[in-house]
Amino acid sequence: MLLKKYLVFTFILFTSMVSATSTTLQDRAEYSRSLNSVATIMMNWYGSLIENSDGMVFSDLGFSHQQAQAYRSQYPEHITQIIITKTQLSTLNNSYQFNVNSKINYIKNSKVLTRVLNETFLFNDLFSTHPTIKSAHINSSHEIDTINSKGYDARHYKVRAFVYAWLSYMDGVDGFKSVMNANAWLNSASYELDMGALKATASINDVLAKRKDTLAKGGHLLRSLDMKPIKNSMHRFVIDLVIEWKGENKSGKPVIARINQLLTIQIKKDKSWVLISIKEKHLLPITAPWMGMLC
Repeated sequence: MLLKKYLVFTFILFTSMVSATSTTLQDRAEYSRSLNSVATIMMNWYGSLIENSDGMVFSDLGFSHQQAQAYRSQYPEHITQIIITKTQLSTLNNSYQFNVNSKINYIKNSKVLTRVLNETFLFNDLFSTHPTIKSAHINSSHEIDTINSKGYDARHYKVRAFVYAWLSYMDGVDGFKSVMNANAWLNSASYELDMGALKATASINDVLAKRKDTLAKGGHLLRSLDMKPIKNSMHRFVIDLVIEWKGENKSGKPVIARINQLLTIQIKKDKSWVLISIKEKHLLPITAPWMGMLC
């Protein structure tokens, strides 16, 4: 299976290229579930390290509370930005290992400094739909003379944690509902689907069920992500996604889909995020050059 092979990811502004793609339907389904689940946890973890004035909450960090506190103490205080420069994922028996290179900007004695880290995260069972971190280790850490001019704030990681959790949910993984605050909107958000001849507006689970005739077995992978403000609204914004889906329909025929989703998010007074609506339109598939690419 693909997931038992060696995978390498190179991240540029958290856009990454995958060196191998799934060769079977089962591989594809397991690959997308595992990758989106791990990405959810890692986005939450790095977002939780960054100081934010918006009061955003990062839940489900992959660690127990005690483990998270102990490991957090090894990072600098007053972190303002983080950029992931490279990652490497490999299998280790029935677990998998995630190696991360990053540049961290932080403030010390009123000065902005940059620290370069290399870390290794060891996750639990490879095929778990809700992986947790068994252990984490900083392999190297040093300051650099030049301040890192590129980096991302807490909201960047909050948005991506939300999106990867949503992709996981669409693939049947419901272990990350807390990441999305899903209990506050899962039964109330509207879902508008434009899928060729199939058009529907209903609840989220009703529309996902309707999609199942065409997108029966397979997995979603994120290809691009953009945040768009809503005019005259300080507390709402839109996440614009392009998603690739590969698999087969209910009749067992191969299907490739390119999906555009617009997720409208409202920030409540308590700083929690609520998904208000989803608009999904299916576009013409693209077989090159971005098939096999991951954001």
